[in-house]
Amino acid sequence: MYGRSLLPLLLLPCLSIAQATLPVKDFTTTDSLARTISYYGDLRQLTHEPTDGHRDQLSKTRALFVWVTHNTLAGIPV
Repeated sequence: MYGRSLLPLLLLPCLSIAQATLPVKDFTTTDSLARTISYYGDLRQLTHEPTDGHRDQLSKTRALFVWVTHNTLAGIPV
C-alpha cells in the first residue's frame, strides 16, 4: 500500500520535465500590433493587414484572434 502512494510522487518530475521542453513563443509584438489596426471600410485590406509581416501560421492566427477579441463588443448588452 505504501509503494502505491509513492508511485505518483516518483513520476511527477518526469511529467514536469516533459512539459518544460516545449518552445515558448513571445507574442507581445504580435499582440500590440494587432491592437493598433483599425477598420476603415475596406474589408480586403483588413484581412491582410493583421497578418502582414508574420511568416508562420501560429503568429498569423494569434494576430487575427487578438484583433477580433479587441474589436468586438463582447459583454456589452445590445
